[in-house]
Amino acid sequence: MKTYVIQNPVSGQAEVDVVRERLSQVMKEHQIPFEIYETTGKEDMREVVKAAIKNGFERFVAMGGDGTVSGVASGLVNTEFPLVIIPNGTVNALARELQIPFGGDDAVSWWVSSPRKKVIDVIEVGGRYYLLNVSVGTSAGIMKSAKREDINRFGVFAFIWQALKRNTRVHTYRFQVDLDGRSVHIRASEIFVANSGILLGLKALELDPDASLDSGKLSVCHIRLKSIFDYVRVAFKMITKPSEENEELECLDAMREVKIRASHPIPVQGDGELIGNTPITITLIPHAIHVWLPKKQD
Repeated sequence: MKTYVIQNPVSGQAEVDVVRERLSQVMKEHQIPFEIYETTGKEDMREVVKAAIKNGFERFVAMGGDGTVSGVASGLVNTEFPLVIIPNGTVNALARELQIPFGGDDAVSWWVSSPRKKVIDVIEVGGRYYLLNVSVGTSAGIMKSAKREDINRFGVFAFIWQALKRNTRVHTYRFQVDLDGRSVHIRASEIFVANSGILLGLKALELDPDASLDSGKLSVCHIRLKSIFDYVRVAFKMITKPSEENEELECLDAMREVKIRASHPIPVQGDGELIGNTPITITLIPHAIHVWLPKKQD
């Protein structure tokens, strides 16, 4: 299959040239026709992918973090062209959830030997697509204040540092949330609209045990906390107790669409990238992306 590789040269901390050379070697060894495209951060990734499809490419490899993967996936929505993920970002939450290998030669070569296919749902916001979650509130505000160079250098700790620099007091907001046309009013510091039931790709941080990337539903979870330290406390409870025992967290389901409004603009993030402010409309597109996964171990 003619393969198009999209690499984010500033994503994560791995040596870009080394990873690209390993991947190129794998392609040549298996006689796979390929082309590598390095992102600039200014292009529309969906249009880059669609142009590659017109040029006859049949398989797409996203090499970078969750933002890069979402960008590549945007051009593959409602097609059957497979998406291959080579994690090389800060968090790599999607790769962790899908149990895709990290580091070493296996991370760039697993997909050439009998991969299996999974068809997953996606989230659409304003014509852009996201695979994991969209959230409104405190965490998006923290992402807004973190510098890209610090994220690339320090990873998740860049966000932790921004959180600690803030006043420990966390704001709460009044939201109107429409779930498939049914309106509810919520006071919360954070609203998560999750395609996946877990955070950061870590099973220990489970929002909703019934949610998954191919469940055909969105989990709309809200939480009301008073300080940054409450986030740490709740995260610890999520790790040590079943999600249904976490009284601070309440989740509702939506099958088609979620609309979130607030009395003033509040930052919104999607798959770890700041994407705008409220009001926002979030739509579920079921069974939209064909992802290749490592074959199951016996």
